[in-house]
Amino acid sequence: MPSSEEREGAARVPRQTSLARLAEFDVTPRRGLGQNFLIDDNIVGVILDRVQARPDDVALEVGAGLGVLTRALALAAACVHAFEIDRRLEAPLRATLTELATQAPAAAARVRLYFEDVLDHPLETLAPPPTICASNLPYAPAAPFLAEALERLPGIRRYCVMMQKEIAERLASPPGAGATGPSPSGCGCTPRLWRCAHSRAASSSPGLTWTRAWLR
Repeated sequence: MPSSEEREGAARVPRQTSLARLAEFDVTPRRGLGQNFLIDDNIVGVILDRVQARPDDVALEVGAGLGVLTRALALAAACVHAFEIDRRLEAPLRATLTELATQAPAAAARVRLYFEDVLDHPLETLAPPPTICASNLPYAPAAPFLAEALERLPGIRRYCVMMQKEIAERLASPPGAGATGPSPSGCGCTPRLWRCAHSRAASSSPGLTWTRAWLR
């Protein structure tokens, strides 16, 4: 479990870490994967605040990207299952965790990396089973992942995810509103949404608006 000192440091993300990693490894978002990278370090603190990670929590992250949120979750929770489909990001992601290992070795050891499509993974076999989900979701898998997770991971008590505005609004639509996509109805979840300016994400599709959503 994370120490009190580690948890206090979870939200203290080095300024502009994502921008530095993007430049260092010459990475640009891929439109085909619907990628977007957090470049506003303050969002990490907001996500941690909303997901309310406890020292014994097991976190699930989809779209680990450059590892900025992964690092924060490792400092706040007991274990992190981090999924990333893009092998181009393995080097910058591991660089972030290597840097963390020099500062907090126990925290870095809590991270389990999966370089695969989360939709192809049998989520119910994750061990230990996730109890929270904090993610900066790529566009394409956002809705199907949430549908799968709500059905197959009943132990998750709280979600805080960042997704495209249109997907978030469909998710929050009341029954009978005509929206399509996953619905929290019947799952004991209540969605709460916060608008997030596009300038806070480096995206493969400029002009999109991204929204933070929390479900409990």
